[in-house]
Amino acid sequence: MYGKELLANFAKMNIYTVPLADETLVTLSSLPMNRKTHSDPFDRAIIATAISHGLALVSSDGKFPWYIEHGGLDLLEI
Repeated sequence: MYGKELLANFAKMNIYTVPLADETLVTLSSLPMNRKTHSDPFDRAIIATAISHGLALVSSDGKFPWYIEHGGLDLLEI
């Protein structure tokens, strides 16, 4: 499944995409960087998207919990 068919199937399952908005970029630029945080820009963009849209993030990534206290992330660890 690709493109429009994939998005149509997502909609049937109540899964929606979130665009990379200006607000997300502002949040991304404000996330601290240190040895406890992610250096992977894609992980940081995922974190910033969840924070800026007030969404819970589901992950087993060991570095994501740091952003609960230091970035306001709502994280559901698996």
